[in-house]
Amino acid sequence: MALDIRTGVDVPLGVARSVVGNLKSKQSAVFLDLLGDRLASERTAIRLYHALLTKRENEQRGYAGGPTAEQLERIRDEETEHLMIVGDAIDALDGDPAATPASADIIGIAGARWVQLLTDPRTSWLEALKVLLAAELVDSDAWRALVELTEGLRQSRMAAAFHRVLRDEESHLVQVRAWLSAAIHAQAGLPPRSVDPNDIWLP
Repeated sequence: MALDIRTGVDVPLGVARSVVGNLKSKQSAVFLDLLGDRLASERTAIRLYHALLTKRENEQRGYAGGPTAEQLERIRDEETEHLMIVGDAIDALDGDPAATPASADIIGIAGARWVQLLTDPRTSWLEALKVLLAAELVDSDAWRALVELTEGLRQSRMAAAFHRVLRDEESHLVQVRAWLSAAIHAQAGLPPRSVDPNDIWLP
């Protein structure tokens, strides 16, 4: 059995694989490479939000407009769901989720450095949010590229699932920008600016 990434229902593996059965070998290779990137990135994202939760708890970080523990936990859980979706997609392509393509290895190295920065007690809360913003910017753009490729390959089921992930990632990006803005304002002794949920400004 495998998880149908469109419906979330377990279906016979052959049905799940029929979705991608018409892909050429070169197309599958490119597809798997991008999926491997996302797998590495989602693993990093889970670690980043876990590290930020720990940092918030240890420093008792609280300020107007800053993240709550519940918000950080929710995003971490969403990143975990995204990891499962990518794993199912790789399985549907007869790929190996445990394998690491060269590009994913590079992302993993960069991600490890981000995690190291967030877990370093010398890294300030403001600096940690800047690191998180960098990670979310990369994640959002990479998911957009994956959605565009999936649509170009006419993989409608996967495209629908990936669109939902992209919406989550764009929401994460807006939230991190708002938290960073609030942290900067708090450091300057100013109240947080009002942030429109659809605002995509860069601090």
